Amino acid sequence: MSKCNAETLLKEHKLKATRQRILVLDKIINTGRVFTIQDIEHDLDAHMDQATIYRIMTQLKKKGIVREVLSEGEIRRFEISCIHNPVHAHFQCVKCKRIICLDRIEDQITKSLSRKYSEYQIDEISLNISGICDKCK
Repeated sequence: MSKCNAETLLKEHKLKATRQRILVLDKIINTGRVFTIQDIEHDLDAHMDQATIYRIMTQLKKKGIVREVLSEGEIRRFEISCIHNPVHAHFQCVKCKRIICLDRIEDQITKSLSRKYSEYQIDEISLNISGICDKCK
């Protein structure tokens, strides 16, 4: 799977490519999965403080470089939002809590809803599915 470049993504979204932003975004890009801020903190513990990581994550989310995909209580989960990772549904196992990215189906849902509810403008659909995964079944 192809990956985006941290510096390029920052510049495309009009954010200065600072050393800390590049470090955080490189970690996110190379994670290749849904992650928590705590995952990034753990990986970068020796390189930067918690407040800096939270500030950078807030900026990345505001600019649309990362998107929040699942929240459970106080745990917020994110993933990279780029051409290589379009919006898609997620499945979370209720037993092991594993999160699996599913195939993209939102376009079909959006078209169907837009026809049925033509008076609304649908900008985004978030689809999260829960159940028991193949390993826990």
